[in-house]
Amino acid sequence: MHQPTHVQKIVFERRNALQIQDMSTGTSTPFEAQELVDYFTVPFPQKPEDWPEGTEWVPEKYTAEEHMIRYGALVFADRRTLNLVHRLAKGHGFGSESGFSCNPRRQMDFLSRMRNSVLFPVLTEVLDRSYWLPTAFAPTSLDGWMETFGMANAPLETALTNLLERANSGVACHDDLYLKSIEDALRNEMSIFVTASRPSTRSDHALFQRIERFVSHAEFMECFDPKLLDFHAITGMTSALSEYQQIGKTVEGLISSPFMSKVGKKVIITDGNAFYRSEVSDLRFVDHQLVATFLVRGARRASTLKDLLDSAPERLWVFEEPFSLPSGEPGTRWATEPDPTEK
Repeated sequence: MHQPTHVQKIVFERRNALQIQDMSTGTSTPFEAQELVDYFTVPFPQKPEDWPEGTEWVPEKYTAEEHMIRYGALVFADRRTLNLVHRLAKGHGFGSESGFSCNPRRQMDFLSRMRNSVLFPVLTEVLDRSYWLPTAFAPTSLDGWMETFGMANAPLETALTNLLERANSGVACHDDLYLKSIEDALRNEMSIFVTASRPSTRSDHALFQRIERFVSHAEFMECFDPKLLDFHAITGMTSALSEYQQIGKTVEGLISSPFMSKVGKKVIITDGNAFYRSEVSDLRFVDHQLVATFLVRGARRASTLKDLLDSAPERLWVFEEPFSLPSGEPGTRWATEPDPTEK
């Protein structure tokens, strides 16, 4: 989940100096402040001066996909490296290139706190989401990961490349619900990235909404890992459905606690392999046990969910669909500058 597949450069620390490794050439050079401008500058839509009068001008949006094609993900070797770049960003100003906007300090303020970042992932954290590290090593330590995978004596650049390959290995989930959530998370992160470059009350309001959506999508995607369904049940991100039965177009059974969803919430039901949309229709206690009832949503999903129930797995798992806010222009009337002509 959120693995950096489109990587062009890796930032790492060597003898208290930041270095950047170019993945296409394998060469390493000092990481300078100008790199922040290169990676944190985004096109700022402006109407050209020579645009014909009377002709509608629609600015082209800068998408996450375009950014990944142009720059690729900028991977930080560990959290310490990210913090050093964050410190460097605080001492750097705006980009001066015409038609572009850049505020590295403000953008890093938000991006450095995003644990599941797609555009700026932290290598040790991606590895920690993919592997169980021996207890003798700290998952935040790059040296610990290198030693675990037998790279303790390898050149640092070689080890980083190999660790990145490890982070990208594994079985990919191709379920359409998961793939759509990836697209939404990437789009939200790009919106955060762009909006953070322009400080204002309106952009702060938009940032709050988009971060909420990003976090929701990131947690949603973590629930698709079948080996972590039990693990996430501890916090209530997932809940186990047992002793279930199909009653008409509903599924009813005992649901484990904590169960965070309320009646009317959209959820996913899974056996760890296939995923089906549903909705919480009823919650009640029977003999001090919480009983949940779920509706089947959509004809296509209805037939496949019936197949899942007919196979009678020992238990099913339930987790919420990602939180979503109305799309459209960011900000509301209370978060925008007042119109002086408005009475």
